[in-house]
Amino acid sequence: MLSVNVEQHVNVKFCLKLGKSATETYDLLKKVYGDECLSRTQVFERLKRFKEGREEIEDYQRHDRPSTSKTGANIEKVGEFVRQRRGLSIRAVAEFINIDKETVRQILHNNFNMKKVCSKMVPRLLTPEQKEIRMNICADILQNIENDPNFLENVITCGESWFFQYDPDSKRNFMLREEPHSPRQKKKTRQSKSKFKAMTIFFSDIQGIGHVDWVPEGQTVNQVYYKEVLANLCEWMKRRRRRRRIRRRRRRRRRKRRRRGGEGGDDGGDDLKCGRTAREFFTKTTRRHTTPCLSRLFDKAQDHRAGTSIVLT
Repeated sequence: MLSVNVEQHVNVKFCLKLGKSATETYDLLKKVYGDECLSRTQVFERLKRFKEGREEIEDYQRHDRPSTSKTGANIEKVGEFVRQRRGLSIRAVAEFINIDKETVRQILHNNFNMKKVCSKMVPRLLTPEQKEIRMNICADILQNIENDPNFLENVITCGESWFFQYDPDSKRNFMLREEPHSPRQKKKTRQSKSKFKAMTIFFSDIQGIGHVDWVPEGQTVNQVYYKEVLANLCEWMKRRRRRRRIRRRRRRRRRKRRRRGGEGGDDGGDDLKCGRTAREFFTKTTRRHTTPCLSRLFDKAQDHRAGTSIVLT
């Protein structure tokens, strides 16, 4: 039984004897065979060969090399060779086994599911003791996070980065308002990157970057310099905690004043309905400087009936 391709070759030769053109022959084959039809190039090439006097319908036998290099023996040979020398390129493997590069690539990718993985470059390799220490530290951090959900608020990370030391200018930096008769503005050259790079050491927490330390030019970053950086970081943390304590105290005072102001207005007493109660305001004020006018104002405030409000500024 003839194969589909050989059968189409016979039909091409038959159409040639009927006087059909190459386009008409391709249309007839496409209508009969559908997706299995030969390509347009193959039909035209086959018709040309028949016109030149070729009588054989089947392709000529090739003796220089097999029709495909992807055989079972070559697949085993490539797999064994690559497992012994994993750093070789596809070109080197193809030259050693004497097959084409595309076949080697298909064997490695499809048959063995291999892919190229580059080595990961690290500053240095850790010893087993250092790895164990890091693992213990990570386990402690995870345990602290489980015990205290706000633990990450106390974690500060450090990073280093290089920056070009220049201030880039834009057109808006030199923008001027001109009148119709004003002279034309002079052109400005765009500033290029500086050759000098500055190193910065920054510390960040859960709220973002906090402390930044710029390394002076020519400074060697060693343990002595890092000691100074950490000392500056400690001072910055103290100031920051001090500011946080002050903010908390202010927030607590505001809440207390609001509560006292709300209680005084609800029970209908003589207390004033304001953000700060009159007694608290005058008590703190008269400690610093007692004046007759403040005393008289306090007496008037106490005589007001419930529901009135006095705004003290």
